[in-house]
Amino acid sequence: MRRGIMAQHSYTVTGNLVADPHYRQTGENQGVCKFRLGASRQRRGEDNVWYSVDQVWLNVECWGPLAQHARRSLTKGMAVIVVGTLVTHSWRDADGELQSYMVVKASHIGPDLNRYLTNTVVPQHAVVQADATAEMPDASTDVSQWVDSSSYKPEDVDKELAAVGAAGEVEEAPF
Repeated sequence: MRRGIMAQHSYTVTGNLVADPHYRQTGENQGVCKFRLGASRQRRGEDNVWYSVDQVWLNVECWGPLAQHARRSLTKGMAVIVVGTLVTHSWRDADGELQSYMVVKASHIGPDLNRYLTNTVVPQHAVVQADATAEMPDASTDVSQWVDSSSYKPEDVDKELAAVGAAGEVEEAPF
């Protein structure tokens, strides 16, 4: 029997940010980004109206470059897909009672493309694997030229879709 090795099960959830993410610097070029995610299933009622059921509220945290990218890319209301490990943090309170909460330690975060059109900005330090004949981005590009989506709001999606002739009704996020 092998000891000391524990399976790390991947957990994937889609949902909406219920508030803007919070970023905290933890060291030089290191930080943590935390946010709360609301997720639910949609079910059509007898009145033919869609309802959110089985709602769950999750704390999500990510570290390092993912944290830096999340803080620049995510805003309240955004629909995202999060992949990570579900873990429990435990401690004893002042009365000695055991307290705990669960958190998703994210390894991947992305926009839910059912709700968004996106552009991609590749950081200089990222490794890009592409066709050898493809044109590569200029390595001299500095981060001041990145697109900062921190002012992007989900309601802007209709305007952007209209510009490309794909506008339609977009349900308002329930959060």
